[in-house]
Amino acid sequence: MVLKHNNQRRDFGFRVILPQFYPYEAPYVYLDERENPEIVELVDYIDEGNVMKFDYLTQWERNQEMIKKAPNNCFHPTYNLGFLLQAIFKLFNELPPLSSAELFGEE
Repeated sequence: MVLKHNNQRRDFGFRVILPQFYPYEAPYVYLDERENPEIVELVDYIDEGNVMKFDYLTQWERNQEMIKKAPNNCFHPTYNLGFLLQAIFKLFNELPPLSSAELFGEE
């Protein structure tokens, strides 16, 4: 994913791993960058191991039973990879997973 921050382009990688019972179980999402303890501390949606945890994934997990009842049994109008990518893009735009030096231009 490419974002512009402080008038510079920055490429971010992330991984999405689909669990055995996808789409009923939420995917596992990881920041695909070298782990940086400062980023884990600074960015609320990045946990140890570069695991990404945020509301959309939490809600997906909570709504497993509802998702199983979706009419076509494989695509839910709210919990799917398209909306997941939108949620990640929004997170990265609001608070990119950058160190304080990169965020605030500190040297």
